[in-house]
Amino acid sequence: MPGTPTGSTQELETDLGKVPQGRFMLFTDTAVYIINYSDLPVSSDDPAIVRGALDAGRDTALAEQPGTKLLGEKEVVLDGQTGREWLFHNDSALLMVRAYFVKGRLYQVMIGAPHDVAFKSGRPSADPGNRTDLFQKISAKFLDSFTFSGGVVGEVDRYLAREKVTGKAEGKTAGGVFEGGILQGRVRSLPQPAYPPIAKAARATGAVTVKVVVDEEGKVVAAQAESGHPLLQQAAIQAARQAQFAPTLLEGKPVKVVGTISYNFVGN
Repeated sequence: MPGTPTGSTQELETDLGKVPQGRFMLFTDTAVYIINYSDLPVSSDDPAIVRGALDAGRDTALAEQPGTKLLGEKEVVLDGQTGREWLFHNDSALLMVRAYFVKGRLYQVMIGAPHDVAFKSGRPSADPGNRTDLFQKISAKFLDSFTFSGGVVGEVDRYLAREKVTGKAEGKTAGGVFEGGILQGRVRSLPQPAYPPIAKAARATGAVTVKVVVDEEGKVVAAQAESGHPLLQQAAIQAARQAQFAPTLLEGKPVKVVGTISYNFVGN
């Protein structure tokens, strides 16, 4: 976003029970930028469930804003995850939305602009070519900037897919990457993460667990967030990549290990 958004969280009563929801919003002279997430009590990669969640997100958006119409819909893909892009309009504004349903969380990334900014003429059109260069530029820049914290298939997952995890570090199995468990006790240097301004604005706190692969020299070669508030995960990942550990020895020889580091973010 071109600035620091305001953040809020709430619990919504739905047919599925209570659904935690977060929203981050920023208004500028030309557009409004919004990111919503909802944690649904369904976590599945089943394509039918993903389609159902995305359909529900579209239908809810239309139902909550009377007079809003759907001008266009298409499939999009981000980090291997299938999502949707929708083009909505009402009497005063145009809204572009991209939505993804990943591991039980529905993400909605939105940008809206009044008609005098969004259209060359004063009338909405389903033709994307009717959008002005300004709206095309700001919407693409914002929507394309969205990524999943640590990646949907994390850096450690990709690393381990290339090198098989072969056993416990204290065992006698040679080769590959070994399970090291909680690595805090072996740390030589553990820089603390910065507290992101957007996380402060949203009052995000709590523990973040990061999974890491440590090489034979004790350097972190891959890191991904395993748990914790989404607004805190990237800062924890960046800090974990700077950590340094004592080498893990197996039969006197250093080996690679995979384990976890925890960081605790405390608000002011």
